[in-house]
Amino acid sequence: MSSGAPAVRLRSIDFLRGVAALAVAFGHALTAAPYSFAGPVFEQVCLFVMWIAVNGVPLFFVVSGFCIHLGQVRHGGYFRFAAFWRRRLWRLYPTYFVVLTASIGLLVLMWATGNGTELLGRYPEPSLRWIGADFLSHAFMLHGLQPLFDQGAANPPLWTLAREEYLYLMYPLLLLARPRMTWFAQTAALAALSLVLQYGFTRFTTDLNTRWLLTSSAPALWIQWQLGVVAADAYRGDIRLPALWQQFRWVPILLVLGYLFKPGTIVLGFAFFIVVNVCTRLEVEGRWPSTGLVGVISRVGLWSYSLYLVHFPVQTITLAMTRRIVPEVGLAGFIGRAILLTAVSCVAGRLLFEVVERHFVTLPRQATTLLRA
Repeated sequence: MSSGAPAVRLRSIDFLRGVAALAVAFGHALTAAPYSFAGPVFEQVCLFVMWIAVNGVPLFFVVSGFCIHLGQVRHGGYFRFAAFWRRRLWRLYPTYFVVLTASIGLLVLMWATGNGTELLGRYPEPSLRWIGADFLSHAFMLHGLQPLFDQGAANPPLWTLAREEYLYLMYPLLLLARPRMTWFAQTAALAALSLVLQYGFTRFTTDLNTRWLLTSSAPALWIQWQLGVVAADAYRGDIRLPALWQQFRWVPILLVLGYLFKPGTIVLGFAFFIVVNVCTRLEVEGRWPSTGLVGVISRVGLWSYSLYLVHFPVQTITLAMTRRIVPEVGLAGFIGRAILLTAVSCVAGRLLFEVVERHFVTLPRQATTLLRA
């Protein structure tokens, strides 16, 4: 493959972003209300679908490693800490802060009106003071270090934003190790670190909060981000991957292993590593479709960040409103409501993008042709 990646936005990566954001939004739409009313079989089906949906998160991490590393190489390869963080903060933080402020505002409104006991129940008394502390923790991206706040702010998906920031801080360590270690040795070392944290240290504690922080910590998830970095190097032609990591038929097997051996961070990372390799390869070869459903989801990928940030509080509000109109629903109503919550999330995500996010992002013009291998 050519060593020079085309300096355009990749449709295949936008497609994967769109898939990940839509999956997470639909998964949370399913969990928004009790799903045990239709019996244990339906409940297990819902749990399985939700597990598949939340795998949008590891896909996001792999794609993030790919995009950040590819962008870094395009900026000359030499890591400039201040310039890197200026770009990241300008790109991500304004939209994040708007959503965070709105989410905390929703919490305060719930507290003032005596609603939202499930979301408010996580805070000790006096609740308002702890809500303020939660806001500050999220504003400075410190919530990933505190179990009480990690999935708070009335917007639990924001836990991944903290991990993303920590992975950015750890990125220079990957760059320092590159001249001294092969990509394979580096990946193996991070896989071993993930195993130790997720299957080793967790054996010494029964506290759920501690186990959560270990299994979802940035060092434990580092392997997924590293695989995105490796995929970017392979895309540029800087390294040559074994055929195994470019064959989609292995993805279902890895997903099954991830389901059987939870949390499955490593195998899920490799599954989406293959997905990124296959999708970008198809685009480089000029075989990536740009119309139909793929094209629609790719366009969602352009504003997937806004969708991901806003979908949970929007679903919280929408669910409360629909429950006032229809308190109880059957199977058809449950599925219809999940689709409705997902659709409303998409509308809110697109609106947030148009009003806020698009002012902080540059969308390069798509090239009509791509470099071929």
